[in-house]
Amino acid sequence: MNKYYMQAAVLMIALCLFPLLIANAQELDATMQFYLDNTSYVFQQNYLFGKDTSFTFNLRSIYQETDYRGDIKKIDTAVFMYVINNGKIDSMVVVDSVSIDKNKPAEEFMPFLPWKEKFDYYFYPNDTGSGRMAIGFESPLEDSTRVESGLMNIDRDSFSLLSIFMHSRGMDGKSRMSYDYHFERIDGIIRPVSFEFYSVKIALLGRQYTRQILEFIDYRMEKI
Repeated sequence: MNKYYMQAAVLMIALCLFPLLIANAQELDATMQFYLDNTSYVFQQNYLFGKDTSFTFNLRSIYQETDYRGDIKKIDTAVFMYVINNGKIDSMVVVDSVSIDKNKPAEEFMPFLPWKEKFDYYFYPNDTGSGRMAIGFESPLEDSTRVESGLMNIDRDSFSLLSIFMHSRGMDGKSRMSYDYHFERIDGIIRPVSFEFYSVKIALLGRQYTRQILEFIDYRMEKI
């Protein structure tokens, strides 16, 4: 009899806790959506390359490529000066010439934005409540066309985007990509500090690595 009483008690506890679990899950979803919506709004309103403004900056591009043994076989650094007029690229001048064709000047400066994609989002359990907050994201289990995951760091108080880290791999498992985006906020404007791209190709001979770093320097915000 004690066994049946115990099972009944466990069932009653489970039935009582179930509504609380549902409520907690809904509250977590609402909290997550609150941060996603506010971060998206602040970025859209304050991202430098999304505003109708005029400025100049230099872009330093560093490119590295290895052979399939992992030894660096190509390396190149180039510098480009961009003139942005009313939010669009007006001109680009090569300051330090390119020696590798793959080290091309960038054609646009909009980063990968997780909230524009269909991801599963989650908070980290070791969140200390400090100014910087991390939000993780990953492809839904039912999405069989891509495998992506990463995290973004935001300022908890101002909802300013600080950085994004994203990793993806091909379904064949032979190619992998990583993307790092870093930002700073000055006088209310969010602007990029660096974009970094990494790729790995796996073959019978080994693995080939490529890396490109775009550094945004020498911003001049005065009107042109």
